Amino acid sequence: MKPFLCAISLLCPFAFPASAEEPVTPDTIKKLGGLALPYAGGGWEVEFHLRGRFITNDDSLKSLPALGEVRSLNLRDTRVTDAGMVHLAKLTQLRRLHLERTSVTDEGIAHLAGLVHLEYLNLYGTKVSDKGMVHLKKLKKLKKIFLWKTGVTKKGAADLRSAFVDAKA
Repeated sequence: MKPFLCAISLLCPFAFPASAEEPVTPDTIKKLGGLALPYAGGGWEVEFHLRGRFITNDDSLKSLPALGEVRSLNLRDTRVTDAGMVHLAKLTQLRRLHLERTSVTDEGIAHLAGLVHLEYLNLYGTKVSDKGMVHLKKLKKLKKIFLWKTGVTKKGAADLRSAFVDAKA
């Protein structure tokens, strides 16, 4: 199966094929209201634009690993919580993650510590604080992080920055 690059604007509780006999394909994505486009360098870029629909529970995120190599995930403005973050820990190839304006806290951020390929993380408007930044220090490939309108202080941001050799002020 080709790897998938997945950008999901708003998720609804959908189910992907449950067995290996029913692979996730571009047509499957289309039936779910999404769009699958060839991605430069191989694989697929998958986008869901499901405005007006909400994640009714964090179990909706359980199906994401069935896509294969999810590289980018956009959960901006969804009802995802800390409970849903446990499912994101299985997306080991994730490079970009948008969590802006969600209810994610320091507890949820702890589940991201194993995403060693993560390069971009947007936490704008979340409930994270200095306490959660300790988990992000393990993400050595992290190049961009957005912490506006969070509980992270200047001291907490400076402490996080100090964990990265190439970090810029």
